[in-house]
Amino acid sequence: MYQCCFCGESISRKDAGAVSIGIWTIQRKDPPGQNMFAHNRCLAEKFGPTLHPSVPFDAEAFLD
Repeated sequence: MYQCCFCGESISRKDAGAVSIGIWTIQRKDPPGQNMFAHNRCLAEKFGPTLHPSVPFDAEAFLD
């Protein structure tokens, strides 16, 4: 099981729309990083609106 980083609810392995979000620093040769997981609906509702309008983002692209 995974946990959504936005709502805190569990994510089933069978959830075809669930995503992994990776964050790494770009200033190091061997950068530290972290992976988080999210429901597609949470990604669309919570992450998408925080992006600058010039950044293309379509949460539906991750759905089957």
